[in-house]
Amino acid sequence: MVEKKTSQSKSAKTIAEANVASNNNPEKAEDIKLTDAELDAIQIQERATAGEQPTGKYKLKDSDTQFSDAASGFTLAEDQEKELPEDPSPELLARIRSGFIVKA
Repeated sequence: MVEKKTSQSKSAKTIAEANVASNNNPEKAEDIKLTDAELDAIQIQERATAGEQPTGKYKLKDSDTQFSDAASGFTLAEDQEKELPEDPSPELLARIRSGFIVKA
C-alpha cells in the first residue's frame, strides 16, 4: 500500500505574508546581478516616472528585425537610431531589458 506524504510547509495567504516569510531567511537570499540592458531599462523607467526625458539614441541589436510600439508611436527598423519617447511603454522597456533594443 502506498503512503501519502503530507507537506509540512504552510502556504502564505497573502503576498505580504509571502514577502515576510522570504525576508525571514536571509541565508537563502542571493544577490541578484542585473545585466547592463536591465539596468538601462530601470534607469529609463525611473527617469520617465520622475518626468524626465530619457536620453541617448537607441537602435535594434539585430538590424534584420524591426519594432513598432502602437502605444507610444515608436518604431525602429534596420540600422535606424532614435531617441526614446517621453513616456516609454512597458513593451518598449521590456525590449530594452531583454537586449532587443540597445543604446546606439
